[in-house]
Formats: sequence, structure tokens, C-alpha cells
Amino acid sequence: MDAQLKGSFYYVLTNTKRPFTIFWIILGGFMFLSYGMSYLFVGSETVVSYDLSFPIYIFGAVLGFNFVKNCIPYLIRIGSSRTNIFLVTGLSLIVLSILNGLVANTLYGLMNKISGEVFQGIFTIQTGNESYSFTHISDLIMENTWFNRVVIDTSIGFFLLASFFLLGLIFYRYGYIGGFGTLGLLLTLMVFGIAKEWLIDFLKYIFTDFHFTFFYQLFLTGIVIYLISYLLMRRLTID
Repeated sequence: MDAQLKGSFYYVLTNTKRPFTIFWIILGGFMFLSYGMSYLFVGSETVVSYDLSFPIYIFGAVLGFNFVKNCIPYLIRIGSSRTNIFLVTGLSLIVLSILNGLVANTLYGLMNKISGEVFQGIFTIQTGNESYSFTHISDLIMENTWFNRVVIDTSIGFFLLASFFLLGLIFYRYGYIGGFGTLGLLLTLMVFGIAKEWLIDFLKYIFTDFHFTFFYQLFLTGIVIYLISYLLMRRLTID
């Protein structure tokens, strides 16, 4: 790895460190505070439910979109090549998605160990005399283990990071007209797909044979989306 690549990677990680730290301080603090208050003031039998996966999906989408404005213009100004920026950004997005998955599920597992039976499912489905409690997507397809949760959250997180990074590039290069025009086109395709039922058939095909390999495929789809972003990045200019 040459000096320019190292410098660019260091800048991106430093720039991302602050929002990453603030996000987890707030989310972790809220989690510990809620558990402590419910245990102290309501009782140890109180049901406290948490889902840290959904917040990291939202955080990843927002960060991926803002990544373009916060990092890329500076890297271009200091003379970093488009290829280096592309490699550094892609590696940073992968690292960020893995870190989010690791922190979310390690924190969740730690709180489960501390609280014992306090944590329950986010929602419950009742079928006859049996009820099924769900805390994570992994409950739907396999054993809910730490590794499975991390893989699922990492794949979804990276897919959203890559998708919204590409969207951010479109907004940055073509302005509001290009950005909102792209969103309008996607919405039109979605409505058309629902009307013609091919989108519904596609979703049925996915969920009929829904298994763990889907998330590996989703991660690879995120990589493809990110590769497409190079077509915009290689001729990106700054104001």
C-alpha cells in the first residue's frame, strides 16, 4: 500500500470515527439506561426488548449518503487519484459494516448475559397454542447465533452503505434534478413492477426459498453496486 493510499485511508477512518463513536455512545447509553431504569424502578420481571440491527441499517444508509460530501472532495483536493479514492472508500465501507455488526451483536449478547431473562423478542407470532418470539432476522431462517447475526447485519449494512453511497454520488454530480429524478425513476419502476406483478413474483421467489446464502448474495450485490459507482467517481469534479 503506497503512501497516498495509506494517507487517504487514514483520513477516511479519522473522518468516520467521530460519527461512529457518537452513534454508539448514544445507542449504547440509551440501551443501558433503559435497562437500568426498568430494573430499578419497575422490577426485574419487566420485559425489555431491543433491536440494535435496525438502527445500524439506518445509520449505514445515512453515513453512506453523506460519505460523498464529507470525504471525497477533500481527497480530490489533496491530489489523491480516483482509483485510490475508490479503493479506500470501498475498504472503509466494508470495515464500517463489519464493525457495526460486531458491536451491535456483541453488545446485545453482553446485555443478554447480564439481564438473563429480561430481554425478550421484539415481536411475537401466535399460532394456535404456540407462540414464536423474534429478535432478529436470523430467527426466521436458522439458529439465532452471534455469528449468524453478525453475517446478516454486515451484509445488509454493506448493501445499504453501497446503495446510498451511489445515490450520494448521483446527487453530488448531477444535483437535485439528477438525484430526485433517479429516485422518481426507481419509484416508477417499483410501481410498474407491482402493477405487472413481476416484482411480487420476484419477492415470492426470494422468500419461498429464503436461506442463509441469500445474505452472501446480498453482500455480493452490494459489491456490484459499489463497482458501478466507479463510473461516476472516475470523472468526479469538485466545485
